[in-house]
Amino acid sequence: MNITEITTVSFSLMNLKLHYAIAGLLSLVVVNHFVINSVGQEQSSNAEPASGRTFQVDDVAPALQVDHWLNGDPITSFSKDKVYVIEFWATWCGPCIKSMPHLSELADRYAKDGLIVVALTKSDEANTREAVEQFMSGPGKKYPFRYAFCESDTTYRDYMEAAGQKGIPCSFVIDRAGKLAYVGLPNDLDYVLERVMKGEWKGKTDADELREINDSIGKLGQLAQTDADKALEIAEHVRRVNPKRAQSLDFAYGEILALCKKKRFDRSREIIESMSGESNKTIDWTGVAMLSGLIASTELNPDGKHADFALGKIHAAEDALKDDWQSLLQVGIAYQIAGKKEKFREIMEKAIASCPDEQVKKSLKTALDLQMLNSGK
Repeated sequence: MNITEITTVSFSLMNLKLHYAIAGLLSLVVVNHFVINSVGQEQSSNAEPASGRTFQVDDVAPALQVDHWLNGDPITSFSKDKVYVIEFWATWCGPCIKSMPHLSELADRYAKDGLIVVALTKSDEANTREAVEQFMSGPGKKYPFRYAFCESDTTYRDYMEAAGQKGIPCSFVIDRAGKLAYVGLPNDLDYVLERVMKGEWKGKTDADELREINDSIGKLGQLAQTDADKALEIAEHVRRVNPKRAQSLDFAYGEILALCKKKRFDRSREIIESMSGESNKTIDWTGVAMLSGLIASTELNPDGKHADFALGKIHAAEDALKDDWQSLLQVGIAYQIAGKKEKFREIMEKAIASCPDEQVKKSLKTALDLQMLNSGK
């Protein structure tokens, strides 16, 4: 199949003026003319802060200015016998909600060592105090966090803007000296907290090293296109030094693409099986579908080794996500990556028909019609 066909529809979807929840879910990353789902995360960026203030690793953390502590004791200052994770989130942010079970595991694991997790959010039109309290009394009830709700932007400016962070979820780790040890996505918290809790984290030195690892992961897919051997060498290093990060979808994309380039489809299948096996309690079916599309791709895998297995996983994702029209859009793109154009259209039409927003539905249908016209269907 022609990979540029995938790029066409992906850019069409990206250019639609969807509201933030849909735009986040449909976020697609184009890597050297190949497309893969970016796990829906609203990625943090290292942009320059809007104000003159900066907040960098090794800086003393500002006090939290919170209008409403919705549970737990207020944190008026950072204690020297505690380590804190300040997690910026919102009720409308799917990736934020998705990261909470992992945060809960970390909170339980390090509770006896003095870790406190604060789920901090600020008011906006779709993220009201009522919405936060409703989440707390529902799915958020099981998490051992202190929920903090801010009416003002003070803490957001002191932390997010001063650190140059533009997206959520975003984690700030404050060490026992009351200084910023880490800022970034929650994916890296296992790696960071293991060292911070033991007093082995070296501040900016280790933060810079971790940033280099993440930069290499960000470029892994592109590198896999030109130097699959080098990409696999980097992948092996990441698996060795930061195994939790190696479970992320962007990493898996680069690694599986490199493996497919080297015709190592057995190993690619093993990775998909590890992501979707019965022992995995929280299967990311959209990720499984998109990665399976790589193995089933007639361009990457003309001999079709394990293609039936990969298509079976996409079918399983379709079944698991049949009631979620937004996720079905991603399953449709997985079928397109695999070269199954008719199935792609079927799933996309089914997803669009289930969309409750008529304006969004119209825009998606226009994008799909354009894509089918460009692909000769």
